[in-house]
Amino acid sequence: MPTYRHNPFIGISICLALLLGACEKPLPAPTEDLPPLTGLLPDPEKMPTAARSSSDSVSVSQILISYRGAKEAYRKVKRSHSQARQRAEHLLVLARSQKQDFADLARRFSDDTKTSKAGGKLGVIGPGELHPDLESAARKLDLGQISAPVESPRGFHLLHRHMDSEAQAEEILISYHGAKRYQPRTSRSKAEAEALAQKLHAQLLAGAPFAQLALSHSDLPNHVQGGVYAIFDQGSQNPQFEEIVFTLPVGGLSAIIETPTGFHIVRRLPVERILLRILRIDYQDVHAKPKPGIPSQEEAKALAESLYRQLKQGADFASLAASHSNGPAKSIGGRQKILGRSQLMPALNHEAFALAPGGISQIIEQNPSFYLLKRVR
Repeated sequence: MPTYRHNPFIGISICLALLLGACEKPLPAPTEDLPPLTGLLPDPEKMPTAARSSSDSVSVSQILISYRGAKEAYRKVKRSHSQARQRAEHLLVLARSQKQDFADLARRFSDDTKTSKAGGKLGVIGPGELHPDLESAARKLDLGQISAPVESPRGFHLLHRHMDSEAQAEEILISYHGAKRYQPRTSRSKAEAEALAQKLHAQLLAGAPFAQLALSHSDLPNHVQGGVYAIFDQGSQNPQFEEIVFTLPVGGLSAIIETPTGFHIVRRLPVERILLRILRIDYQDVHAKPKPGIPSQEEAKALAESLYRQLKQGADFASLAASHSNGPAKSIGGRQKILGRSQLMPALNHEAFALAPGGISQIIEQNPSFYLLKRVR
């Protein structure tokens, strides 16, 4: 008859397991921390009605309800997939009820740490910027409406469509010696600054390119972007500046505005984001140390002209970019992330936003490179 020796470690392991099991706390109910649903009255304005589809960009906010194992889920999220769905349904009833503020619910309960502090704002959404199911749901909403939970790899999303609160603008500042905050790039008195501002304003009214004048004369740091500011959300900028921008119609030019920093000219731009491919051909900079393998300016221009002719004859832009571009996105056919006006050099910015979807630019030279652009959308 076989004999068995007693192993003390087995007993210890069993005791530890029992102790750990006794110490584990059951997970709270998925809606335990949420306000109750009793006494709530639904708000008809928040309920989607007939399905619609908007081809325009839409402004949306979200509440994200994540679960254990979802993409980018925070480590402390322990709820299961079914518990996340239950929590999303509870939050939906809250969000669609009267006297409930979607932004407040997003700040308190959304699992998207990148947007929750801003009330869940995703901003103005253009084509291709969201998961396809989220984009489809957002475009079916009218202003003020809130979607049913939409699932993505990140979890369940409640979407709220609201009025556009984004804007974009370009500005020229003509400062002077003794002005606050900014110093003129070339020395000038206040009277000289005012005279220059009046001259530039007249040129703008006559159709002169804003970016070119900003690049040459503006005393703001963003003169290198042609005076263009990044797209901004209402409430995020200087109140005086925002008042000027939001008072102007899109495309409108302000009068000359005097402040302690100098004389300002502002134009409101349309909020627009585009998807672009860029093919860049570098050449040797005569003012820099020669780089091996980089052609001369003449050789690079000849190559750019050859590629341009091929594109006009129907060649695939992505393939040519993958073969010839010196840009960082060469391996993906020159495809860029979705871009706003402030994210490109002025020369490229003007050409890119003037292109129709599918259009190919002329050759653009920006020392020490030649560029070809294709607007995808």
